[in-house]
Amino acid sequence: MAIALDDLVHPLGYERFVTEHWMAEVPFLSDPNPKLVAALREIEAFQSPEALVSRLTRNVGLLGPKHFRADVPPHHAINFMKQGYVLYMTELEEQIPEVRMLSNEVASQLGATNLGLGVESFIAVAGSVSTVHFDYDINFQILLEGEKRWHVAPNQQIRNPLQSYHPTQQNNYAINTCIEEAYARDPAIKPELPAGARVYEARPGSTMFVPRAWWHEVESLTACFGVNFIMKGSTWALGLTQALCDVLHGDEAGREWCYGALAGSPELKARSAHQFEDMKRRAITELQKLTLEEVYLGGRNGRFVWTPEASERSLVETADGWALVAPGVSEEPLGLDGVLVGLLAKLVPLHHPFAWEHLAVLARDEIRGPIGAVGLWNVLADLAEAGYLQRLPGR
Repeated sequence: MAIALDDLVHPLGYERFVTEHWMAEVPFLSDPNPKLVAALREIEAFQSPEALVSRLTRNVGLLGPKHFRADVPPHHAINFMKQGYVLYMTELEEQIPEVRMLSNEVASQLGATNLGLGVESFIAVAGSVSTVHFDYDINFQILLEGEKRWHVAPNQQIRNPLQSYHPTQQNNYAINTCIEEAYARDPAIKPELPAGARVYEARPGSTMFVPRAWWHEVESLTACFGVNFIMKGSTWALGLTQALCDVLHGDEAGREWCYGALAGSPELKARSAHQFEDMKRRAITELQKLTLEEVYLGGRNGRFVWTPEASERSLVETADGWALVAPGVSEEPLGLDGVLVGLLAKLVPLHHPFAWEHLAVLARDEIRGPIGAVGLWNVLADLAEAGYLQRLPGR
C-alpha cells in the first residue's frame, strides 16, 4: 500500500500544494480524509497506540512540559503516556516491515526519492504538550485520532539547518542553546515561539505540513495518535561533492592518500603541491560532465549484494534476446531490455556487496547514457524486489 500526495493535501491537490506550499515553504493543514485513515488502519501496528508500541525494537522518546525530553524502552512507554508525556517514535520503517513502502509514492511525486524518507509517530493523552522547537526535516503529520492545536511561526534566525533544535532543560535548569549558531543570522537564538504564530486545529484524518525549520509547539486537545512522513537527506553541497568524489575515486590517482602539504621535506611538499594542482584540474573537468541525476543520487548510502538464491547466475542469449538466468530465484529466465544487457554483464560477476560509489565508476557509461542514474537505481530496486538482489543497510 502506498499513500499519494493527493491523499495528504485533500482537497487542495498536487499542483497547488507544490507551488503554494512545498516550494514556498508555507505550512498547510488539509481537510479530514477518512479514506486516508482507513488505509493506514489496515496496518496492524496503526490500529492502536498499544499495537504500535508492542512492535517497537528501539527506545521511545518522551516529550513533556518545560522542555523535558528523555528516552525509555518500549515496554515502559505506555505508562509514561498515561502520566501525560508525549510518545515520540522514530524510524518505524526500519522496525516494522509493512511500513516501509508507505511513503514511496509521495517521495516519487516530490522528486525526493533520494532523501531519507522516514515514518514516525506521536502519541499523547489530552492536555499533553510538545514544547516549542524546530526541525531540520520536512514533516507531514497524519492525525489518525484526536484533535491537536498547532502553533507555528517562520524561523527568522536560521534557514535550512542541518540539525533540529529542541530547547531542553539541563540538570542545572538552564535551557540548552542551538549548536548551529554559526549558521544563524543571529547566534542568539531564543528558545521561544516567535510572536504572531499561526494557529491550526487538526482533526482526525487531517494532515499537517510543517516546512523545514519552522518553529512549532503542539497541544493535544484530546487523546491523539499521529503518523508522520518525514523527509531529510542529502544537501546540494553534499550531493555535488559526493558525486564528484564517486567519479574521482574511479581514477587511481584520486584514491591516493592525501598528505605531504605540511611535510618537512621540500621534495615531499613539492610533490603534494603538484598532486593537488593535478587533482583540481581533474575535478574541474569532471564537474562539468556531472549530470543532475548523478548529483541527485550523490551520497546514496544503499548497498546491494546478490542473494544466495541467485548465487548460480548467468546471462544467456535466447531466441527472444538476452536474459538473466538464476534457477534458485525463478525457473523462468528474466528477459532483459537491450540497454540493460551491458549493465548486467558488469554486475553478474560481482561477488561482494556493491555501493553507489562503485556503480558510479563501474556503470558510468550507463549512468550517462540511456539508462541514467535514477534508471539504474530503479533497476537495482526491481531486481531486489524480484529476489535477485538484497539491499543492505548503508555504511
